[in-house]
Amino acid sequence: MRSGLVSVVLVLLFVAVPFGQMFSEELEPLENPEFAPSAPFDILMYGNSYTSANNLASLVQDGMVSGGVATTVDSLTGGGMTLDGHSQNAQSSGHSWNTTLNDGTAWDYVVLQDQSQIPGLYRNTAYWQDSLAGAQVLDGFAEDVGAESILMMTWGRRNGDSNNQVLYPDFLSMQERLEDGYIDYRDNLSTPNRDVWIAPVGLAFKYVYENVQASGATPENSGNLFYDLYSSDGSHPSLSGSYLASCVLYATITGNSPVGLTDSTSLSASIKLDLQEAAAATVFNETNHLTYSWQVTNQNNITSPLGNLAWEWALFGGSPSNVDRIFDVVTDSIGDAIVVGMFENLISFGGLCSATHPLGTATGYYALFVAKFNSTGQCEWISIAYNDQGNDIPISEHFPERMSSISLDYNSNIYISSNCECGGNNNLV
Repeated sequence: MRSGLVSVVLVLLFVAVPFGQMFSEELEPLENPEFAPSAPFDILMYGNSYTSANNLASLVQDGMVSGGVATTVDSLTGGGMTLDGHSQNAQSSGHSWNTTLNDGTAWDYVVLQDQSQIPGLYRNTAYWQDSLAGAQVLDGFAEDVGAESILMMTWGRRNGDSNNQVLYPDFLSMQERLEDGYIDYRDNLSTPNRDVWIAPVGLAFKYVYENVQASGATPENSGNLFYDLYSSDGSHPSLSGSYLASCVLYATITGNSPVGLTDSTSLSASIKLDLQEAAAATVFNETNHLTYSWQVTNQNNITSPLGNLAWEWALFGGSPSNVDRIFDVVTDSIGDAIVVGMFENLISFGGLCSATHPLGTATGYYALFVAKFNSTGQCEWISIAYNDQGNDIPISEHFPERMSSISLDYNSNIYISSNCECGGNNNLV
């Protein structure tokens, strides 16, 4: 079956259905309904003080919930713990590391964070080999309970590691070695039938570092965003550093941009936005050498209840609002799909393909959107139009004559027909 044809059928099934209800109303029962983004996620984190600092688990949970994804995050941490240490605990009958993993919770993801220096050490050292072996044990346990494993790549120390000057003379050198080490962990853990993922938190630190450097400032000096990612020891994260980590994990797990999240973290709005944008840029623009679970939908094994069709890809967007709609779809000559619909407040189809209503995210701001998806289901761009007073519902199932439609000409120019209450003080933007 041609992928373009299957993709069109899937989108047509979603027409005029609220995003949050796509699966529950149209395609019950799915074999794996837990993969719907509105379904609860259960995440277990193994780490040390890098994870326990500022209660990273709580920050991740807060971010996920504010993004419309019901989530519970638990963590098992101890100062200086390695993946080998975690695996020893997890193999001990009756130990909380073992009982938590096997308490009957349907864990979706197990996040593994190693000690801050080990991943960048030489591969033939006992420390590195023991951490790899520990990761293999933990990933095996995760697989046994139906969870996917995510390696949380940590960050280099602000000024490198004074105790390991040869390997880690400065931040960038340390970050490069850590990146290579986590990639080697992943490559040793992944199999043809099971991928292990990486959450590139350290690369988000690097992104901030390079942005500060590009501005002409010295990242290691106080008074800039990179410097402020660290606590006073230059190693452990400040609240800003932990918040950046939580945004990277949000993007890694959901495939949605963290930009615009309205969580309760006690940072200024401007700093939160800077960190959200850094996380989004890292995951969606700067890490083409990594693969994420939301890019490999067939690992979810989602199949059609009809039995004779299989999902090639499925997308979700919008917010918890019951106003969000897709109304029409067309395909071009190469199988790309262009859809038209409406949303309230904000919409995201993963990556940087997202939009927030320019007038704000309060309830009642509606906008028209047009988005293009390639034949593999990835959103390539999104464009919006809205009433500058924010109070017009341009399309609604209550007014069939207002339904938007879309068409293409032979040159693939896009034409939208819709309704707008414009004129007077109401202008279409």
